[in-house]
Amino acid sequence: MKKVLCIMDLSSVGRAGLAVVLPALSAAGVQGCGLPAALFSTHTGGFGPVEKLDGAAWGAAALDHYARAGVDFDAVYIGYLYGEGQFALARQALAQYPKALHVVDPALGDAGKAYNGLGADTVERMLALCSAAQLITPNYTESAMLTGQTPDTAPPEDAVFAARMDKLAENGRAVLVTSVPTRSGGFETRGRTAEGRDFVIPNRHVPVRFPGSGDLLCAATLGLMLGRELDLEAAARAATRFVEKAVHTTHAAGADPRFGLDFEPLLGMLANPDFVLE
Repeated sequence: MKKVLCIMDLSSVGRAGLAVVLPALSAAGVQGCGLPAALFSTHTGGFGPVEKLDGAAWGAAALDHYARAGVDFDAVYIGYLYGEGQFALARQALAQYPKALHVVDPALGDAGKAYNGLGADTVERMLALCSAAQLITPNYTESAMLTGQTPDTAPPEDAVFAARMDKLAENGRAVLVTSVPTRSGGFETRGRTAEGRDFVIPNRHVPVRFPGSGDLLCAATLGLMLGRELDLEAAARAATRFVEKAVHTTHAAGADPRFGLDFEPLLGMLANPDFVLE
């Protein structure tokens, strides 16, 4: 079984970060190894001020332990980070495992706005991590921030977005951009493979945003790539069906959006070969 080192936040309440990433990877047939860069009382979307504990020093010591013990990983997956210590931890992991697949989900903002509490140089630091990755998974807002553009929520012009993708995919990097608004009022996911092939995945829309949805989509995609040996497009399409089912099930139940998606009963979808190969 392939192993993924996951460096991002762990929220005790609210489904985001490691709380959704580890179950999705496991269901897809991959061992997810969580290395919390920070501990949060809740995720940062809707519960008010969050209690935080920086895990950078412990994480660096853990990486040293893995080196001494000869622990190896097939992928290093980086998500939400804040502060130089956590970015240094991510850089240490990428350098320590140069042969692993490097995946960065550059958590910077959403819905046309940067996340609260980001330092002035956070975008620059995240861009440096993206430059060292083979796959990046920004949402639409983050794709603008990483390319020096002002984020908004308007559907992109084709030529403008193509130029943005060119920049994101420099040096043969694969890219998956989520939550791209469409002119019909919905959203879609746009991707580019390492070979330069573009694809578009329509999303069935509901008028509610659930925190952690992007984390779940990216983790399911990575898990299906490694655990089921699917290519990026096939993995992203199957992961999208999984997340859409979770979105529509959670919305229909009238659940409080702050607690994220009720995805746990649906994890069998990722474990079912008949589903992922549809």
